[in-house]
Amino acid sequence: MDRFPVVHFAMVIKSGSASDPDGKEGLAWFTANLLKRGSKSYNREQIEEGLEDIGGELDIRVEREVIVITGKTLRDNLDKYYAIFSDIIFNPDFPADEVANLRTDQEQAIRNIVRDDARLCHEAFLYELYAGHPYAHPVQGYLTSAADLTADDAKRFYKKHFVKGNAICGLAGMYSPEFEKQFKNDMNKLKWGSVPDDERVIVRPGEMRVMLVEKPGRDQSQIRMGKLVDYTRRDSIWYTYLAANTYLGQHRESFGKLYTTIRSERGLSYGAYSYPEHFRQSGWSKNPMPLTPFDPQYFSMWTYPKRINTEFSIKMAKHELDQILRYGIDPGELQRFVSFQINHFPFLIETAEQRLLMEMEEIYYNQPDFIENFENNLQAVSHANISDVLDRNWSSDDILIVV
Repeated sequence: MDRFPVVHFAMVIKSGSASDPDGKEGLAWFTANLLKRGSKSYNREQIEEGLEDIGGELDIRVEREVIVITGKTLRDNLDKYYAIFSDIIFNPDFPADEVANLRTDQEQAIRNIVRDDARLCHEAFLYELYAGHPYAHPVQGYLTSAADLTADDAKRFYKKHFVKGNAICGLAGMYSPEFEKQFKNDMNKLKWGSVPDDERVIVRPGEMRVMLVEKPGRDQSQIRMGKLVDYTRRDSIWYTYLAANTYLGQHRESFGKLYTTIRSERGLSYGAYSYPEHFRQSGWSKNPMPLTPFDPQYFSMWTYPKRINTEFSIKMAKHELDQILRYGIDPGELQRFVSFQINHFPFLIETAEQRLLMEMEEIYYNQPDFIENFENNLQAVSHANISDVLDRNWSSDDILIVV
């Protein structure tokens, strides 16, 4: 897809922070970040300088269910780049002398959650929503658990999870057939293995709950409201919830009912949005970051009013949700927001890297035709009985409110 002489790499390990052992919360994050700190042939300085010299990029991020490794380089520097990339993947050294520095970075990452009110509110929301479930703890872990992680812990996590049956690998851009063959052969060198699915039981309280996180001296509140749902992207009904959510509160857009009611008409908050599934913003764009799966998923609403407007903002958000559940969505309005998603979708796959990650997402969800059939599936969304459909998963009777 790229018109430029660039090669993109991506690797998805189908294990994330939800695979952290009890008492070692943050191990997936620790292991993934230790990969870049030393391999069999390169130490941290050589990795950093080697990538900088050729203008190469290598990023590793950890989600609840996956570890996503991405990279890119100019085609002319492909051999030099791939030597570093492949050594990090296949021959990690997990250097003990880097552990102390990484612990400091991990501690800082955890403290940054507390400092950022929006992130703290979201993590508190997930902590309460998924109580007793592996999603409850932050990807970075807790200060107490992260402090005890060792290089040996990382080695064990790598050995168990970085295996052929637990990985998805991909290339995009301008590369030769010879390199493609080499890449496939190398990826097949991963040791064979698979990671069995854990039996995870999650309690779903049948009543409304409220959690207050006190931070003195704040003039602004952060509010998350939501609940667990019974659909994921694998389900055809997901498209109905996507269309309805666009009407209710599309991220960083001013046309949603939440934004219009809370921000535009009353000036209660600086923004108000909703999400039919877990959402992470991709960089500075409005787009969702690919490959951030949750199962079970959750629906949520987010607003951040002046402190004095907190209670009224909560009431208005709940009111707008209840209005949709009670009266549905006008057919013309629904079609307008279906069209918005259809017209917006090409922006999610306009670069080679975006397309690569989206196609890997298809593999992860076992939806080989997701991109091809996205428009048709959205067009099939019907306004008939939509309020009943939405009420099955978005009823506000047992919603969780975190402030």
